[in-house]
Amino acid sequence: MEKRVSKLGLLTMSIGGMIGWGAFMQPGIKFLPVGGVLNTMIGMFIGLIMVSVIASCYGIILNKSPESAGGEYSYSKKAFSVKNSFIVGWFLLFVFIGITALNVTSFSLIFRNVLFPDVDFITLYTIAGSPVTLGEVLLSVVVVILFSQSMLKGVSWVVKVQNVVTVALIIIVVSIFALTLVNIDYETSPLVGYFSQGSFDLRSIIAILVITPWAYYGVSNIPKVASDAKIPYKQVIKITILSLVCGFLIYQILLFVTATYFSQNDLINYRGWATGDAISNIFGPKGLIFMTLGLTFAIFSSINSFYIGAVRVMQSMSEDALLPAKFALKHTKHGTPHNSIYFILLVVIISPFFGRQVLGWIVGMAAFGGALVFLYTSLTAYKISQGLEKTIGLLATIFSVIFIALLIFPLSPGFLSFQSIAVLIIWSLAGVYLYKTNNKRLIVALEN
Repeated sequence: MEKRVSKLGLLTMSIGGMIGWGAFMQPGIKFLPVGGVLNTMIGMFIGLIMVSVIASCYGIILNKSPESAGGEYSYSKKAFSVKNSFIVGWFLLFVFIGITALNVTSFSLIFRNVLFPDVDFITLYTIAGSPVTLGEVLLSVVVVILFSQSMLKGVSWVVKVQNVVTVALIIIVVSIFALTLVNIDYETSPLVGYFSQGSFDLRSIIAILVITPWAYYGVSNIPKVASDAKIPYKQVIKITILSLVCGFLIYQILLFVTATYFSQNDLINYRGWATGDAISNIFGPKGLIFMTLGLTFAIFSSINSFYIGAVRVMQSMSEDALLPAKFALKHTKHGTPHNSIYFILLVVIISPFFGRQVLGWIVGMAAFGGALVFLYTSLTAYKISQGLEKTIGLLATIFSVIFIALLIFPLSPGFLSFQSIAVLIIWSLAGVYLYKTNNKRLIVALEN
């Protein structure tokens, strides 16, 4: 990363991480079918407040440890044992790699809707009702290979590219919103029905609230580059909160646009891209192309952010002897941790073969992983701070526990699906195996 990162760079790294595949797809998949407009807005807003408090802990810890470039993993080492730091890093990897995989496979949406409608050719098999096609698999593989090669050559260009891509994304989303406001028929639009028939429903609000750690997790990109920004920590906190507010507004804009054309009944068992279809019906093919361009920027920026985050975490854990030493080895020409880049490449390449439905289960697991990492970060801020900052850490800890409880409590509307729990168990067992097999090297490192 560049040694000097601007305030704009911090802002776009965070927003770019928040607004990816989910912002454009979840209005039709979960937000409107489960919560409608009103309950989704309430759930997302409550999540905004809770995550803002949690994210403030990043600035608090950064003030006391200005050179920590590993984000939450580096922070956890200041207050917890090695085992706890491994847990933080291991779940960070899951969140970063999982979101990267979700966005990589989403490139097929662009081709299917605009460039190449028949991209899903040759159905290989079906998993959980979701067909896996050769065309989509090949496209995903090509995309992730291209990104990995860019990472291999160095990431000094990331922040500048992120600035351009994210600003363009914001302009597109705001433009679409403004055009939608003046072009829809409010008397016949389903949007009116959402408010006239809508009601406050606690279960629906909770069901939306529990995925906000995943929806807003792009804010975690700020501590990955904040140490390079040389900006006072109070300004980092302000930029963090601003990025969350921007993310919230973009989510609501895309929710609003989708609701202007689709009612809740329309979205039952709906398999298409609801937001794109809404724009296409309102503005025609040109509108769809414009929206698809926004989706392209969103996916690109999200992959950029989370692929880099995963590489940094793997390298840091390897340097601390928590992962095999080979993951910290640097490329002889480019100086980048090429084995970490290739490992992430391998995992993401495998993911399209499980189908979109299986990848959807990762969303719930990523929400849990994000909430768990939030908890450790909040506890770290609480343990190393005094006065008001300690109070913020305590409040953030309570919010993190609430997020986790809503995901693991069986009677909660946000209770993880059986499939997400299975993924959680598999990933946890893999972590236990790696930790134990690497234990001898870890002991030597600690003794030295």
